[in-house]
Amino acid sequence: MECRQRLWSRSCPSPIPAASGSPQWHLRPADELSFDTVRAELDFRGRVVAAYEAIQAEGLSFPADKAAVMRLLAPRFTKNEMRRVYAALVAAIE
Repeated sequence: MECRQRLWSRSCPSPIPAASGSPQWHLRPADELSFDTVRAELDFRGRVVAAYEAIQAEGLSFPADKAAVMRLLAPRFTKNEMRRVYAALVAAIE
């Protein structure tokens, strides 16, 4: 199997020499894009949780008053992101 057909490969030439004794791993470009997408989603969820913790310090909780929490989060996120904000809060609370 050729190097470009496998997810991980030790036999592909590397532009950066590896340290002695350590394997050289290479990702396909599509996999790097997938990792970037996952990192972006994790960063977004981190922003949501940080914003919720600030609201929670004021005495509001998402399970008790979802509408008030979402209203307070609305200025911090775009209209298109608010559905993802709700989903991230539901996932973080459970």
